[in-house]
Amino acid sequence: SNSAGGIYSFFKMLGASIGTTIGATLLTRLNQVNWNDLSKNITPWSDVYRGWMQSLPKDTDFETKFAIVAETVHKSAGFLSYIDLSYYVMLGSIVLLFVPLLYKKCKL
Repeated sequence: SNSAGGIYSFFKMLGASIGTTIGATLLTRLNQVNWNDLSKNITPWSDVYRGWMQSLPKDTDFETKFAIVAETVHKSAGFLSYIDLSYYVMLGSIVLLFVPLLYKKCKL
C-alpha cells in the first residue's frame, strides 16, 4: 500500500541522515585527533623536521616554510581521518551482518 511505502521511505531517509551525521562527526573528531598526533612530533629539535625544512628552497622565509608544514600536516591528518573512518565503517558493517543471527525464530 502507499502508506507502507511512505513509512519505509521515511525511515530509510531518517537512517541515512543519522548515518551521515555520525560519519561527519566522527570524521571531524578523527581529523582533530590525527592533527594533534602529527603536530606534536614537529619540534625544532626533531632531526626529520630540520632536514625537511632544509630541503625547502633557501630563499623561502620562515613564515612560508611554516605555512607549508601546517598545510602538509593538515592534509595528512585529513587523509588519515578518512582511512580511520573507513575502518570504523567496515567494523560496523561486519557487526551489522551478524545482528540478524541474534533474532529468535518466530513460530508460525
